[in-house]
Amino acid sequence: MSTAVTDLRVAELMTIDPVVVSDDATVEDAEGLLRRNRITGLPVVDIARRLVGVISQSDLLYLAMPT
Repeated sequence: MSTAVTDLRVAELMTIDPVVVSDDATVEDAEGLLRRNRITGLPVVDIARRLVGVISQSDLLYLAMPT
């Protein structure tokens, strides 16, 4: 692939059918999906499968930090 990064479009790199997590899932559920799928972030969807947010490994690490 010799196309320069600046010539690429998001549509060329995006995942067509991403792993998602429901907005009512537990943090443990999200962590399990991240681990099993070896990914660093999950789109969060509502019951209609509309995007409502994103949760990442960084979010989980922040949550685990002592206060």
